Amino acid sequence: AEIDTPKGVQQHLRAVVDTLKWTTGFLKLEAKEEKLLPERNLFEEALAISASGEESEDEPDDVGATATADEPKNEAMAAAVETVEPENEQSKEVEKWAEQYVGAGGENIIVKLICDASNNQKALGKHLKTALGKKKSKSKDMVKATLKKVVEGYQKHKEEKTLHLHASLTDLMAQLIYLVPTVAGTVLDLLLDEDEINQEMKDEKDLKNHIRIKGVFMNDPMKCVYAGKEQWKNKVKLLRRGRDPDVYEVRRYKCLLPNVLDLDLIQAMAYTNNVEIFAKKSVQAILYCAWRKLMVHAVKIQTFLALVDLLSVLAWGMTTEKGSVFDRLLWNETHDDKDPEWLKENGYSSTIWQEGSAWEHVYAYGSPRHAPSVWNILAASTLRQFINFVWKTCSWHQRQQAAMEAQTKSGLQFMGYIWGHYAYFQMILNADLFLFFSKLIFLCFTFGRKEEVMTGFEQAALSGTFSLTLIGLLSPFRVVACKVSLSLMAIKRAVVNPDVLHFFTFLFVMFSFFMFAWGIVDRENTLLCAFVQGFRGLVVGDGDGMDLMGMKTDDKTVQNDEAHKFKAAFGILGMILFFSYLMNLLIAIFSNTYEEADKMVWLYFHQARAQDLRENILGLHKFRRGGHFMMLMDKLNLTDHFEKPKALYLGIAMFGVGFVIQFGVHLLPEHIFVREWVFYVTTLVSIILLTLGATFMEASVYAPGDGEQDWFPAEDNPTTDHYMYVFCRSDFDSNLFLGTEELDREMEEAQRRVKKMHDKIDNLTEVLKECLPAIPAPPKEEMKQQEQGDG
Repeated sequence: AEIDTPKGVQQHLRAVVDTLKWTTGFLKLEAKEEKLLPERNLFEEALAISASGEESEDEPDDVGATATADEPKNEAMAAAVETVEPENEQSKEVEKWAEQYVGAGGENIIVKLICDASNNQKALGKHLKTALGKKKSKSKDMVKATLKKVVEGYQKHKEEKTLHLHASLTDLMAQLIYLVPTVAGTVLDLLLDEDEINQEMKDEKDLKNHIRIKGVFMNDPMKCVYAGKEQWKNKVKLLRRGRDPDVYEVRRYKCLLPNVLDLDLIQAMAYTNNVEIFAKKSVQAILYCAWRKLMVHAVKIQTFLALVDLLSVLAWGMTTEKGSVFDRLLWNETHDDKDPEWLKENGYSSTIWQEGSAWEHVYAYGSPRHAPSVWNILAASTLRQFINFVWKTCSWHQRQQAAMEAQTKSGLQFMGYIWGHYAYFQMILNADLFLFFSKLIFLCFTFGRKEEVMTGFEQAALSGTFSLTLIGLLSPFRVVACKVSLSLMAIKRAVVNPDVLHFFTFLFVMFSFFMFAWGIVDRENTLLCAFVQGFRGLVVGDGDGMDLMGMKTDDKTVQNDEAHKFKAAFGILGMILFFSYLMNLLIAIFSNTYEEADKMVWLYFHQARAQDLRENILGLHKFRRGGHFMMLMDKLNLTDHFEKPKALYLGIAMFGVGFVIQFGVHLLPEHIFVREWVFYVTTLVSIILLTLGATFMEASVYAPGDGEQDWFPAEDNPTTDHYMYVFCRSDFDSNLFLGTEELDREMEEAQRRVKKMHDKIDNLTEVLKECLPAIPAPPKEEMKQQEQGDG
């Protein structure tokens, strides 16, 4: 009933029948591919159709062309010189060929690339490199024209209201990123068109080609706008020239692919193991587009909330029972943690630190267990994390269902891997999950406890919560472009490098077995003591640990203790093996991996942004258009309260009220509340206000404004197309992000030129053999006489 044209009805019925045939086994998927997909992929086809002799990007390729079998021998040299068509005729020919090649099956061209990538990724990359290896290449023009026709074909499907019958172009691109990231990044770069935006700018294109790009710590290489066709002009200010050091000459591009800020594309980028895709101009443009508009505000809010948690935990941990706030920081002398007088003053026995189980030991000068105001702040933070986690999981499940539908349309299975269970667990296993459980355990142990002083275990749990909260504070900061975050990123990548992890695992296993062998000889110390002292002696080189290994000896000890000889032998062997050899080898491996990570740190940095953007969209974008929550609010006529300005103000108001209540909870004694249930109700209301306020503040970043379209709606069917406009610095160089040194690039260029010269010489030799007449060799007798005469 939703399809207006008879042609659309026929296509829909044909798709249903084919689906039934595939499910029943009467028609195999391979048969559909053989029938509908092209025999050659886009790059192979462009190479086959384009002219054989093209001008290179450096000099005319006038020598070395190989004569074909159809050419006369006397015209072989002439065939080496290329006859270049006029540019307008060549462009018309390319346009006509692209239109014929695409026809009505533009979707199948991308599907063919995906299939070839699945079969042989290396071969597809070679075809791409050959087809696009030259700047002035007819095959490259053919590829660009074909991709443009594919996008235009999807626009026609949208106008005909048959788009739901075809696989989404962004879904196909996401699968291509999953299989061959570098090829997919090149395809996205080819979809950046300069002519389109120059036509929209008209008279301004020759006058204004500068723009101000100012960052907080470092300036970005580009500025991007994501809007409708006519809306972008009001969101960027072009300049003619200026003396401002933050004003750069730029090149203007328009991404032909509409709605390129798609969650499937972002997930494929975040999930990929090949980070070289993040050196591509188009991929960085997608991330910078979302960074300036959305992620900057999200980082500010997340940093503020993390600071509130960090200061609250620090105040609780650095305050002693019946002491002033942060009095632990003002100590100027050593205190005894077993002070009997302090323990008796607080209602404990002088030996409470050794009574009962280890979970019940209490030490002097501990932090107060009953701190309701700080407990409420931590409870609200934990509840907010739980809500975001549940929301993220539900959003992931919805994307999985959408991926299954995309697989049905395209007949490809890779969307299921992009949104699979392994990718989900890879996303959630981070520091935030450990922080959540750490705070939850601590809150459970301190809930409803009126004892005055924390136990040793509770103090340790509070310390762990503080440490993980500090790591959580660094998490949003790591995607801020500055030297500190880049250094942290390089250290992290060096630590988690497979070479370092594998060698560290080997080192740990060897150390463990060595200490077990040591325990067989040593009959005095516990195994834990042996491991600690062994680490100090064999790894750190500490004197006490070396003494335990038998390094401290004399003649009397040797005579009285026969096992001491074996201990000394074990100690010497361990020092040579671990301290002198394996530890230095580990340092060398770590130094090498850090150097490699530092070269490609920008690529890891951009992938971290893609991962943060994905998690924020899934977990924080709660006010998305078309979602269940917003549909309910629409029925209640409350949609206006959940748009960008109002949602932020509402969140700030609720969080502020909840935070002010904590001052009353902290300063007023509990008997002021008359009844105990009044105190608990006040506590519960303050926790709810803090939780909802923080949740609204986070969600307001991704909420659409009044009259704006949602960038990431609940379903992949935006009512209005958004286009990405890129203003990239003219000196943009992808080699900077790949970590390629200038000397290395010069060496590669020299090797390429030498290889090219050798190919030309070989081809010229073949041509000369065919063109020059055969000269008979002189008889052997004449050659001998000539040699004797020369002698």
